[in-house]
Amino acid sequence: MVEDEEPATSWFYDLLSDAKLLARLARRWQHWNERFDLWLSMRIRPVEMEDGDNRSVSVGVYAAGGLALLGLLYVAYLASRSLVAVPAAQWSMIVIGLLATLLR
Repeated sequence: MVEDEEPATSWFYDLLSDAKLLARLARRWQHWNERFDLWLSMRIRPVEMEDGDNRSVSVGVYAAGGLALLGLLYVAYLASRSLVAVPAAQWSMIVIGLLATLLR
């Protein structure tokens, strides 16, 4: 097998990077983005922050955090159960595939 002197490139990426239409759309998007930012900054005022003395957290926040933690633990349990069910022969194939991917 003979290697080319130039590295391989993506023709699709080259097409997009040289496209004048994309550059024109990016300029137009930047213009609209700046106008929208100016419009928002004129209409939305900064929120006045209270002093840091009042640090009470409602029970609902703790309940939502606890439910989220229970959900994450349940998902971790299901994932670990699935991983334990994989036989050792398949783990060796997975490790070889991961190493090949990392070395590439």
